[in-house]
Amino acid sequence: MKLLLKILSLLAVVWLSIPAGLADNGCPGSMEPSRVPAGPEQQARVLGCAPANAHAVSSSSSVSSASSSSPPVTQWAQRWGALAFSRGDAAGHKSVLVDASNETSQELASRAALQRCQAQGGQSCRVSLVYANQCVVIVRGDVSASYAVDPVPEKAAQKAMAVCHQRNRQCTVSRTGCSMPISVSVGAAT
Repeated sequence: MKLLLKILSLLAVVWLSIPAGLADNGCPGSMEPSRVPAGPEQQARVLGCAPANAHAVSSSSSVSSASSSSPPVTQWAQRWGALAFSRGDAAGHKSVLVDASNETSQELASRAALQRCQAQGGQSCRVSLVYANQCVVIVRGDVSASYAVDPVPEKAAQKAMAVCHQRNRQCTVSRTGCSMPISVSVGAAT
C-alpha cells in the first residue's frame, strides 16, 4: 500500500511539472501553428504561432471600410523578424549579430536587420534568419554567439543557452526580440 502511494505521488509530481499552457503543437495557450502558403510544388511552412481560430491577414491586404450597421471583423496580421550577421576579419572589422523585430513583412524585416548590421559596423552583412510570429533570443559567449527562436521567449532562451554552452564557458542573453501577430480590423462582418 505504501509503495502504491509513493508511485501515485511520483506520477502526480511528474504530471504537475509539465509546463502549463503549452499545447501539443508547441504553441502557448490558445495559440496554434501559423502556416505560410508556399508554391504549388511546396507544402506550407510553419513559422510560428497565431491565435487559434483566427484568420490570417497578409501585410499587403487592403482594409475595407466598415459599414455603419456591422461591426468590424478582427483578424490577425503576422509580424516578422530577422537576424543579420557579419563576420569579423583580419582588417579589424568586428563580428556583428543583430535583429529586427515586429515588422509587417519578410522583406521589411530583412532590410531592417541588414541596416542595423551595417550601422553597427558590419562589413559583409547578410540575413541569417527570418521568422514570423515568434521570439528570437541572442546569447553571447566568450568565444561565439548563438540564437534560437520559439513562440515562448523562455524556451528560445533555453535553446540558445544550450547551443552557446557547447562552445563557450560563459554565456549571457544579450537580446530578446518578439514578433507576435497583432489583431486588426478589416471591415464589416458579412
